[in-house]
Amino acid sequence: MHKTIIVAVGGTGGHVIPAQKIGAGLSSDFYVIYMGVGLSKNPFFQKEKSPFYDVEGASLSKGLVSFFIKNIRGVFQARKLLKKHKASHVIGFGSFHSFPILLAALFAKVPFDLFEFNIIPGKVNALFSRWARKIFIHFEPKGGRFSKNLVKIDFSFEEVKAFSKEEAREFFGLEAKKKTLLVFGGSQGAEAINEIMPDVVKELKEEFQIIHFPGKESRLEEIYKNLGAKFLVSSFCNRMELAWNAADLAICRAGAGAMREMLIFEKPAILIPYPNATDDHQTENAKYMEDVVKGGVFLSQENLTAQKLIEKIFHCVKNSDQMKESIRFFKKNERRSFFNHKEHI
Repeated sequence: MHKTIIVAVGGTGGHVIPAQKIGAGLSSDFYVIYMGVGLSKNPFFQKEKSPFYDVEGASLSKGLVSFFIKNIRGVFQARKLLKKHKASHVIGFGSFHSFPILLAALFAKVPFDLFEFNIIPGKVNALFSRWARKIFIHFEPKGGRFSKNLVKIDFSFEEVKAFSKEEAREFFGLEAKKKTLLVFGGSQGAEAINEIMPDVVKELKEEFQIIHFPGKESRLEEIYKNLGAKFLVSSFCNRMELAWNAADLAICRAGAGAMREMLIFEKPAILIPYPNATDDHQTENAKYMEDVVKGGVFLSQENLTAQKLIEKIFHCVKNSDQMKESIRFFKKNERRSFFNHKEHI
């Protein structure tokens, strides 16, 4: 009989998408159940594919009273479910969505691991790090929030099929040989990037074609068409592996998901951090990609103009080979797949 693993997750696509990939990879050896605050309403969670439970919870931004009442209820709910399913292990992906499950696991003495994808560890992961069996990381954490039981893992949780640029561009109805920009804002979108891109495309339409995922309904398709640009616009994309393979350069936020994908697909990126991210962690992510990995370029939203973005685009195109080589060099650091660590679960 398989052991039961609880995957504690919720929130943005940067948390939920890799969590489901990891859960899928574990499902041949374990019975995997997902648990988190608001999972049933989460647009990134594929409810039809996996057993899951909602538990109550709230962030501190909702106020102290709501935080305590809802999380206390969530802890009791989660503890009851851990007992019901005889959970042998919990894997937490951070954010307040996992808080009640991790606290319940601590009280019930169910061992747990943590995943942290950002340079600045999140508050929930930092809080529970002292009790975690292992903390799986992609990047060396800053801020001193945790430093023990760290395990560096590689960047992909599944086999990624390789496509030629020509194949990928054909999928999106684009020209096979024309340089291509991939523009997206992650699961939360990026209004500032969306607003500036028409002015950029107006200047670059002869040299570049555009794949743009604005994160919501927009007038970009109409605008690009009127400009005479070659483009593909869609609110979201469920074939990002094709989008990355089609691109020469990405323009995006600096969330953990975007960083992980630019490393997997070895593509340079202009990283424009979301300025309201917790602890400004996206800025640290972007600076890390520029200063340490040397595969990305940091541009703050405060300094974002069409002209500056165009300058960064040409800089990256000119230095593209060097940036790709830097990414490959960074990836050579000795690290194993997460699935090579299953033996301790």
